[in-house]
Order: sequence, then structure tokens, then C-alpha cells
Amino acid sequence: MDKLEILALENNRFIIGEELTSKSFVIDCEKSPEQFSINIKDNVRANILITNIKSNNDIHFILDDYASLHLAMLAVNGVSEFKLTADLGKYAEIDAYLADFIENKNKTQINVNLNGEESACAWHLASLANKKDDKSFDVSVFHNVKNTYCKLDNYGVCLGESKLTFSGICKINE
Repeated sequence: MDKLEILALENNRFIIGEELTSKSFVIDCEKSPEQFSINIKDNVRANILITNIKSNNDIHFILDDYASLHLAMLAVNGVSEFKLTADLGKYAEIDAYLADFIENKNKTQINVNLNGEESACAWHLASLANKKDDKSFDVSVFHNVKNTYCKLDNYGVCLGESKLTFSGICKINE
């Protein structure tokens, strides 16, 4: 694996690719705009750690054909709403992990669009809730072509009067 780099943002869009084959990046949402997109080009493997997810972050991943993304996200600050969307091309794959340690109330929305044949998604979520936390996670995957794959793993631990809600749909459109 190549050395870890901090990715620079241009016009609210990160572009990973062209001459790269495998790279690792850290994106600090404290230093990024609320809305941004990340485009991973054909045949590129990217490892991305997203830290300091903040309220109203809206992150859009675009994985071109044969692209691969290993995504780790850490939510520890007071986030009230967070949205992530991923669009995958042919043979693209995303393996995503979210560790949620946010206190209080929050709503997270994840939408994955499997747009290319043989595209795949593995989604892993772990959340802790305590006291009167009220957390909602809506994870949806849309199979828009034939021969796509998805695996969702959501785990939560509640203490006190806290609530965790896991919802979403897996819709087969083709």
C-alpha cells in the first residue's frame, strides 16, 4: 500500500485516478465543504478514511468501471444529519465501514446504486447508543442492472432509554 496522503479538494470534487493504481487517503470533513463528491476512475483501488463527519455532510462517491473502494468512516462529533450516496459502474465494488459513537440524536442516510453489471457493495455499521440517544440509519441499495451483489451488516448496542433504528430497502430494478 502506498503512503497515506491528505487529499486536496478542487471545486467540491476529489478525483482519484488517471495514473494511479492503488492509493490511500484521509479526508477530514472539518476541512471540507458540507457537500462534495469523490470520483474513483477506471481500474483504481482506493482506500479512504473519512474522519470528523459533520452535520449536513452530503458525500457522493462515483466509482467508474472496475474501480474499487475500501471506505472507513468514523463519526464521533455531534452530527445531526449525514448523507452518503454511491454510484457504481461495471465490476466496481465498495467495501464500507461506519463506526458511530455520536451522542444525542442523529439521522444517517446511505444510498448505493449498483448501476453496472457485476458491481458489488458490502456495508458494515456499528453504533453505540446511551442515555437518551435517538439514532436512525436508513441504508438502501438499488440493483439497477443484472448480476449485482450486496451484503448489509448493521449492529447496535443500546443502554438506558436510548433508541437505535435500522431501516432501508434493497430494491431490484432489473
